Parts: sequence; structure tokens; C-alpha cells
Amino acid sequence: TQSTWGQLLWNIHTVRIAVIAYFYCNSALKLADSSIKLPLYNFFPLTVPTSPIFHLMAAPALRYALLSVKVLLPLAFTSLVGFFIWFHIRAAEVVKPWPLGSDDRFHYIAHAAGAIDGNVYTNSAEAFDHAVGNGLRLIEFDLQETTDGVFVAVHKWAELKAYISYPETSESALSTSELAGRKIADKYTIVTGEAIAALLDKHPDVYLITDKTNDFEMINRLGHSDRIFVEVYSVEDYIAAVMAGIQRPMLSQHTVDKAGLDYPWYMLKNLLLNPKYVTLSHATTIRQPEFAAWLHSLGYKLFVSTVNNRGVFDALRRELDAVIYTDCLSPNGSEETDACA
Repeated sequence: TQSTWGQLLWNIHTVRIAVIAYFYCNSALKLADSSIKLPLYNFFPLTVPTSPIFHLMAAPALRYALLSVKVLLPLAFTSLVGFFIWFHIRAAEVVKPWPLGSDDRFHYIAHAAGAIDGNVYTNSAEAFDHAVGNGLRLIEFDLQETTDGVFVAVHKWAELKAYISYPETSESALSTSELAGRKIADKYTIVTGEAIAALLDKHPDVYLITDKTNDFEMINRLGHSDRIFVEVYSVEDYIAAVMAGIQRPMLSQHTVDKAGLDYPWYMLKNLLLNPKYVTLSHATTIRQPEFAAWLHSLGYKLFVSTVNNRGVFDALRRELDAVIYTDCLSPNGSEETDACA
């Protein structure tokens, strides 16, 4: 979160608010100045006082407000430009380029560690081993914290609770003691942050993909920071990730409006941050193919979720050189058809 005025000014929303305030005050001032010929209450009959005192006070007050905005707006822009110049220097030092070349194995991400025995979203140690055995080298674990502050691989708490036959299935987190001794679907092992670190030790050619958490210090404590991709969902979190030393932050584009009405904001966000890695949904590539192509043309590495159709997978890989989340597909052709029928 942004906690100081300096950080607040760095936020692009501050400039956007200042611009809106400027035009609002300017319009209101013109309206007040015209009140002699056309009183304000003709425009706002329900909300604006009709007394002469209001007309005497409105214009000066609005002029002071407009003056304040005129002063603050250049300061906000100057702070913003200065910050992003500094941030790009910092990001160039921290964020590392795509390390894996064009090897076919590195176009596949085992989504939630991949399907196993027809089960998806297990995030289990067995699913990890199964995916690695099928040739995948990018494995996603959804990391969330237990109530006692330990990373656990879980997509949604309600799903995990159903898998372990827990008495209730709300989205509230559990503690490590409540998870102790339990198995996913009575046979798969729940994975903790410590276990993930051990798996990365054991498999030096495997890379971790994660999301759900913005506790970047805890992620760094897993070690292997050069082999961890972290998805983030906002400008603030992307900046915080870089500041925390996350070497491979991925900026989410998942919420692009279906009609493309928020294109300018997303384009500005990408141009300001210049991320090396971006994530977007398969649905976005269908609805807004020109947006996906634009991101690709900027040289960003695209991570697309989630695709279980071989033809679609191959098209995305061919057209966008995308790295693709999948439950069922693998580079060696061994596919979990039961889970993705």
C-alpha cells in the first residue's frame, strides 16, 4: 500500500484525479462567473443555495480551488515523471530477461501443478512430480498463507477443504496444525513453502510460477529468486515487487474490458512500467487479439491462461510465442484427457 504523500504522488491515479479536479473546478468557475446572467440555481435547483451570499462566495472559493489544482497538477506530473525515470533504472537492475530460449518444454506451465489421475487444482507434490515426468519445466503453485503465516499451495481454500474432507468449506484460511496429517483426495501431499524450496533444490532446471500473494519478502525467503515468476495485479504491486527484488514479476492484463474501453489505461500502464513479462487470459486473446499482438510487438513475454485444447495451444505458441498455462497438455504428448474431457 502507498503510505506517504510522495508515494501517493507517484501513483498514476493521483494525476488522473488532479486532471478531473482541474476541469471540474474550471467548469464550475465559469458557471459561477456567469451567474449574474444565468443564476446557478437554474442549473442545480435541488442542491445549490439561492441566497446572494452563495453567489458572493462561490466564485472566490472556486478560484482558490482552481489555483490549488493548477499548482498541484504540475507538481504531481513532475513527481510522476521523476519517479518513473528512477523506477526504470531500478527495474533494469532487478528484472531479468527471459532465461529459457525457445525449447518446447518452456512453452508449457503446469497449472496448479497440473492434472493428475483426472484431478485438477491439487497443487500437490505428486502432481508436481507427474508434470516434471511429462517434460514440463514451468510449474505453477498457487501460494496462500495459513493463519499462522506459512505458505501453502492452494488455489482456493474452499477447494482444498473439499479435497481434504474438512468439516466446513468457506474461503477462510486454515492453520498448519489443522492441515497436519491430511491428504488431498486421501492420497496427495499438501505442499508448503518449505517443500517448494526443497523441490527447486532437487530440480535445478524447474521454474516456479506463482500468484495469489503479494508478500514478496516471503517469496524471496524461498530462495531461488532467479527461478521464480510472480504474477501481480496492479501498478502498485508491480512497483512493490521490483522494489522487493523480485526478478521476474509478471503484470496481469486479465481484466481488460470486453469492449476494449479501458485500452488507454492498460496501454499507459504497460508503457509506464515496461514489464518484461505479462499475463493475460485466453479469453482476452480471443476478444482482443490486437491487444495481445500489441503486447507481443513490444517484446514482452506473454503468459496465457488456461488452455487445454492442443490446436489452440499450438496457435498461441506460433502466433504470440506464448508461454501457456495448461492442466492437461505436455511436451511429450502424454495428456490428462480424463481431467480435460
